[in-house]
Amino acid sequence: MEKTYWALVEGQMTPRSGMCVDWIGLDDGRPEIVDRREGKEARLEYRTLRLVGRQSLLEIRLETGRKHQIRLQLARRRHPVVGDRRYGSRRDFGPGIALHAQQVAFVHPVRGERLVLRAP
Repeated sequence: MEKTYWALVEGQMTPRSGMCVDWIGLDDGRPEIVDRREGKEARLEYRTLRLVGRQSLLEIRLETGRKHQIRLQLARRRHPVVGDRRYGSRRDFGPGIALHAQQVAFVHPVRGERLVLRAP
């Protein structure tokens, strides 16, 4: 399963592309970045698509799929997803947050062909 997201984050992401590797565990049932021994590895790759004022539009490819992974890892690097008050955003984004599941790709379990589903 390949998952690609678009996220508008606060600030100008530096470097403009890279890999985020952290460990995520639960604290009182809430996901958070923890010490390596206490959590599960969380890996994502990102690249900046463009700068939008003082914000960065990122394309993110998940290598793992932990709960709140993108939100946690970007906030940890001082680039919270716009509108994500839970993880430190100071900007509004209507009733939601600026995170969009843009594409999912997988191999069909019966036909064996690769399927790609995109959301505009």
